[in-house]
Amino acid sequence: GWQVKQDEDHFLPSVTLAPTEDILDHVIENDEFRPDDVAIQVLLVPMEFLTMNGLELEEDAESIDVLNLILEDFEGTELGETEVVELELTEDETIDVAQVQIVGEEIEEFVYVYVDEGLMLMVAVAAYPGERTDEMGDWAEMVVTSLDYTGSAEDIMTAMMGGEEPTEEPVDAEATAEQE
Repeated sequence: GWQVKQDEDHFLPSVTLAPTEDILDHVIENDEFRPDDVAIQVLLVPMEFLTMNGLELEEDAESIDVLNLILEDFEGTELGETEVVELELTEDETIDVAQVQIVGEEIEEFVYVYVDEGLMLMVAVAAYPGERTDEMGDWAEMVVTSLDYTGSAEDIMTAMMGGEEPTEEPVDAEATAEQE
């Protein structure tokens, strides 16, 4: 099974998943990939935080709008077409998620963005250049559709501003890792 660590140094709720403890530690500590390294990062960001930091978002911005605005700041990378993909949550429920493939000199990744209830979920599956596979995109989709966040955007903003930390673990990372 995959290894999971909450990113303690990150001020936003995030976890990183990797196939081995060695890869997980290397990616978190060095923020770089070696040949055969692959990792998944999951990040929850309040939309309010994005607008506070200069991202000009409409109040009813959809996932594709948010992803396109974020990508405007990417330099030195080759960006694929952003597109909306429909992912199945249950037999009766689907969500529209924005997706893009990114190729850089030091990393290749699939990035998925989903916006709902004042939060942006970003899931990125990254690998060493030349080693990204379509299966990795499937992994990202599994993570997007399996996460269960029990807090709110307000909970995260309060914690970021030095208020009380949420009492519950916001992302069930172990459940996500078990599905991998």
